[in-house]
Amino acid sequence: MASDATSAVTATGALGAALCQTVCFLSLRRAPPHGQYAFPSNKVRSSQGVLVVGRNHKRKNIVVKQDATFRVEGNLTIYGDLILKDGATIEFIGSSLVVNVFGRVNKSETAEVKGDLVEVRNRF
Repeated sequence: MASDATSAVTATGALGAALCQTVCFLSLRRAPPHGQYAFPSNKVRSSQGVLVVGRNHKRKNIVVKQDATFRVEGNLTIYGDLILKDGATIEFIGSSLVVNVFGRVNKSETAEVKGDLVEVRNRF
């Protein structure tokens, strides 16, 4: 993989088939000019293992769109913002998962955060 591809997303461990499509998209293409990755509305995406999005000096946002679900089974680091739209859910599966968001968590009133997580920066 090219170095600019791995800078967008680094994922280790076993990846679920649903996330593989997303990770392949994020890894094989340069980041969109606005620097954000969106999970489609009404879809479920899963991550197993460690997922790191962006870099400290090149921020990338993750957007979980309306009524979409992002399931995380492993640790998550985002160098950017996590944006949860109306009805969006981020679900942490497992115990004491480490979540480190270097930007802000923008959560709509109807969005949900579920599971047992350790917040490094207390953003939720």
